This record gives sequence, C-alpha cells and structure tokens, in this order.
Amino acid sequence: MKTEFNLMYSVRNNNPLYQFNLGETNSTLISTANLPPSNDSSSHKAKKLPDQFPKISNKQKTIDPDIGRSSYVPEKSFPNQNPSDTHTDLRKAIENEWEKILKLGTKQNTSSQNLQTNSHISESDEIVSSDSDADVDVNTSGNSLRFEEAEKFYELGLKYCEVENNPNFIEAAKSFSKAASLGHAYAQFSLGVMYERGRYLQQDFAIAAELYSKAAAQGCAEAQFNLGLLFEDGKGVEQNYKKAAYWYQEACNQGEINAQINLARLYLYGFGVQRNEAIAFAGFEESAKLGHAIAQFSLAELYEHGQGIDKNEVLAAKWYTDAAKQGHVISQFKLGEMYELGKGVQRDIGEAIFWYQTASMNGVINSSLRLAEIYTKGLGVKIDLSAAATWLKDAAEAGNAKAQFELSKAYDDGRGVDKSPKKAAHWCSKAALQGDAAALFNLGLMYAHGNGVDKNHATAANYYKLSADKGYKNAQLTLGNAYATGKGVQKDKVEAAKWYDKAAKQGVAEAAHKLGKLRI
Repeated sequence: MKTEFNLMYSVRNNNPLYQFNLGETNSTLISTANLPPSNDSSSHKAKKLPDQFPKISNKQKTIDPDIGRSSYVPEKSFPNQNPSDTHTDLRKAIENEWEKILKLGTKQNTSSQNLQTNSHISESDEIVSSDSDADVDVNTSGNSLRFEEAEKFYELGLKYCEVENNPNFIEAAKSFSKAASLGHAYAQFSLGVMYERGRYLQQDFAIAAELYSKAAAQGCAEAQFNLGLLFEDGKGVEQNYKKAAYWYQEACNQGEINAQINLARLYLYGFGVQRNEAIAFAGFEESAKLGHAIAQFSLAELYEHGQGIDKNEVLAAKWYTDAAKQGHVISQFKLGEMYELGKGVQRDIGEAIFWYQTASMNGVINSSLRLAEIYTKGLGVKIDLSAAATWLKDAAEAGNAKAQFELSKAYDDGRGVDKSPKKAAHWCSKAALQGDAAALFNLGLMYAHGNGVDKNHATAANYYKLSADKGYKNAQLTLGNAYATGKGVQKDKVEAAKWYDKAAKQGVAEAAHKLGKLRI
C-alpha cells in the first residue's frame, strides 16, 4: 500500500468512507485568541492568523525518512536494522550525555538550561516561558564555542546517517545526543525523530515530545510540526488540540506547508480552534496551488460538498485529478467515482475503471468492490462474472468482510468461479469472524445442511443466535424455527415466540404467521 508521508511529516488524510457532514458554514473570522498565548517576546511567539495563511514556499519539504535536517531532496530509503541488542547500552550512553549537562547546575548559564524552562508546556492550555527574556544566542562569546562544538557533533551524526549503503544510525544517535545536550535544535529534533519512530532507539513518545519541545522553542519548524502531531494524537503528552493548533501555527508562520494543511484541517472540524470553513478553505487552496497532493484532495472535497466555498463539482474533479496524478490513492478512487457518476466530468466508464483499477492496485479496497459491482451488474460494460470474482478476491484477501461474504456466495453459486462448497464455507467463515451478520446466518445454514462443512445443527443454531443478536431478521426467524422444533437447541416455545416476535416487528410475515399459530 502506498504511504503518503513518513512518520515525521505526517499530514492527516481523509478516508473515502467518511464524507464531510459538518452542517452549516461558520463564516466568522477567527484570530489566534483561540490558541495558547506565549509570554515570550522571542521568535516563537504566536502570530496573528491572517484572513489567509502566510505565503508558503512552492517547494515541498522532505526529510530523510529516518533522520536529518530538512532538505529539498528526494526521500532516501535505508535498510531496516534490528536495534534490539543495542537499545539498553545506547540509551545509557545518551542519558549520560544529558546528565553531564544537568550536573553543571548553576555553575554554567548554558543555553540548554534556558531552553528547558523556555520550552516547558504546563498542564494548562498556555505555553509558559522563564522569567529571563534571553533567547539562545549562539553569537555571544559565551556560547559561540559551545555552538561550534554542538554543530560538529551534529554534522558528525549526519555523516553517520549518510554513509553510502551502510549508514550507522547507532553512532548517529550518540552524536546527535551530544549535540542535543549542548542545545543544538536540529540535533534535538533528529534525536526526537529517532525516539518517535522507535528505530535504532527504544520507542518513547514522551522523550520525543521533550526533545521536540526544546527544538520547537528555538524556532525549529520541523520540530514545531512534529510536536503539533504529538499533541493532536496524545502520544507522549496529554492530547490537546489547542496546543496542536498552536504549534501548527508556529510552523506555518515559518513556511511549513504540511503544518498549514493540518492547521486548515483543524479549522475545518473545529478541533482546538473555533470551526471556520472559510479559513480552512484558504489554507487548503494555497497549499493545493503549490502542488501538495493532500491539499488538492482536501480542496476537492470542499468543492464537492460546498464547504467554505460554493459547491462546484467541476473544480472538485479538477483537484481530484491533480492529486490522483501525483499518486494520491484516495483521490484516484474519488476520481473514478466522479467519472462513473458523471459528476463534474462527462460520464466515462472507461476512465472510471482506469482510476478504480489504479486505486485498487494501490490498496484502496473500495475500488475493488466498485469494480466487482460494475462487472457483476454490467454497469456501462458487458457483464463479466469472472472479472467481478477477481476483484472480489482482491478485496477479500485484503480482509474486507463484505468482499469475503460476496466471494463466498460466488463459490456457492459457481458465479465467475468454479463451484466449491468448501471455498464458500471458507470465505463465509472469514466474514463471520469479523461479525458480518449475513455471513453468520449463512454459515449457520451451511452447518445445518452440511454444505462445505460437517453437518451440525447445534453449531448452526449458535451462528443463528449470533446473527439474530445483531438484528438480522432472517436469522431471527430461523432461530425461532429452531426453538419451535428443537433442532440444535432444546425445544422452547417461549424462546421461539421471542424470536418470531423480533422478526415480525421487522416485517417478516412468516414470523408473524408462525407467532400467531404458536399462541393458539
């Protein structure tokens, strides 16, 4: 399955199963009064949110998927290493580096000491700073040598990451730790990433949050963004959408496009800020115009449903197309839907099938289901039960209960596949294990008739009961029959009447008839 962003640059996506349904638009413009204020006058003080988001660079930032400074280079892939044997020793080494700086106490007025207080986030909704107005100043005589030392350790860590074909992230972590203990923002960020991802270090979101907090207070936009993610997800810190919005805003003010998208999403749903679809639209639109696929997808959704802007299916299709061509898999599914239904584009079943197939190959199960239905019913194409079964199997093997149940019926009927009661029972049981009420009932019938499984009325009755408890009316009727006749269960007219009554209330005439006869 395709991954949109790596962990450290995770931009929230939307699932095609969950469409927008947020009610009326709130057009009131919101300022940063809804975000936690900063008492510090330094560069990390919250800035007023304009009617539209700050201008963002047209370059999309990427970071090496494991570690490193923000750059404009393609992502690199690194070999998976098993760090389990080195976790304990490495963590001790890193903790020792922190202890060295903490033991200095009041003997040395270090930047990291100021940083620890400046970056503290209290349990309240406010970002608090120390009484000192001094920021970390690497240009003063007292700190310049210290910065040079920190920078050397950081650059050494980067070199360990970049060793061609054989990066040494264990040594990189040690070097980043030394630089981080000296107050180096990007080293703190890089080490935080390693703790967050749990690669080459034991995963620890609390330590990651602490490191991001230190780097964020120094103005590191990447750390501000990642800290926002942790607050939004409640990982390593107490979940707090207001603080998430604050840090997204800080990163956004520095031109971080991913933060702009996440902040826009918070405005769209009203998490941590007062809901405002117009502001959300502005954020998505600017990022979409810069070529960001997730922003393009989000903007298309707003146009399709008329949120923050007048409904416009033509523009919705346009933005879905732009995102789909960049490999955004949900947009590929949505574009297939637009072509199938003729929404914003001329109806074209060929184009619909192309985009559904593309999305399906990228792991969108709904696309496989749509293709199966198109070929089963002949929607704009000739009926092709074999092709339908192929797409059903694709979705079934991915774990989709609906597809598993439909594939079971295909094997039971020999529809598009060779008839096979055993395979029918196999796929029906897969769907039943996921709690599908219809599959539970059908599996009961299979046991009752010995279809693909050994005949067993008691087992059949158990599956009827599981399905009936979920409100499946046919199961309620059949379970009533079982109690009335004593097949698989002890004969019990009271229980029979109960289940007949439940089915009758759902409009099953046979159940009402049998209930009447039972009471005579």
